[in-house]
Amino acid sequence: MAMSVLVYTLSAVVILSLCLNAEAQSTTRPCDRNCPCTFNPVCGTDRITYSSECTLKAANCDRANPVTVESTGVCTRGGRHSHGGWRRGGRGGNQGSTAAEEK
Repeated sequence: MAMSVLVYTLSAVVILSLCLNAEAQSTTRPCDRNCPCTFNPVCGTDRITYSSECTLKAANCDRANPVTVESTGVCTRGGRHSHGGWRRGGRGGNQGSTAAEEK
């Protein structure tokens, strides 16, 4: 009798740990850094303009405290641009816009 209770308990523990592990793996998704080359700017809560919501989310891959979208469009009142692969005026490249370009 004691042996069957022990086997039952161990089996239940193993099954429970397998279920919890599978649930944890299903909620953990790899960070997607492959964003399309589209210009649909958003202003993050860090007051940085990102070329798209996707680039904001990609930047969050390296952060302990994720940034969220504060507003659509370019940040105003003291915001700055990310270096997310766009330049003002549609000239492409991997540089953010400069102060001279904004005037």
